[in-house]
Amino acid sequence: VATVPSDALQSAGEVELQNASVKLDQAVLDQLGSDDVTISAETLEDELLDAILDKMSEDDKAKLGSGAIFNFTLSQNGDLVANFDGKITVTVPFTLEDGMDPDNIAIWYIDDNGNPASYPATYCEIDGQGYAIFETNHFSYYTVIRMSPAERCELYGHKYETTTVPAMCNEQGYKMDVCKMCKD
Repeated sequence: VATVPSDALQSAGEVELQNASVKLDQAVLDQLGSDDVTISAETLEDELLDAILDKMSEDDKAKLGSGAIFNFTLSQNGDLVANFDGKITVTVPFTLEDGMDPDNIAIWYIDDNGNPASYPATYCEIDGQGYAIFETNHFSYYTVIRMSPAERCELYGHKYETTTVPAMCNEQGYKMDVCKMCKD
């Protein structure tokens, strides 16, 4: 949790927290104006984590695995501000498992009923530490998930590669577009 004076927030535009960094675009900074803000990125634990998990389907819980769920909040003058006029870029720590494709991660926004919605994320490493980066226009519960190639293509679109199959004695040659990710 960090309480940030308005002038510091307006000049830096970014806040480093223990579990995340949060960068606010100019539209969000303009929305927040000249009042100090309190920003947090808490990892859900105990009763609050259990309450969210109890609402999730068994399939979604299996997909989530042991991934951390973050609760992002911003308050100003004691009032919670959850929706923003612009974009906030959020960076959270994330470690790739051996053999994991960094293109197969996404962010789940989890609503109060335990329903997830997938959003694009990118992966980067800084000084050997991995991070997932995503944009949002509201604060709530978020987690990094690993996707199958088919799920990845559903969210990001296919990455087609053209393959040429040469002609043979009894068959004409042809070209074929195949997705490099899901093989569709």
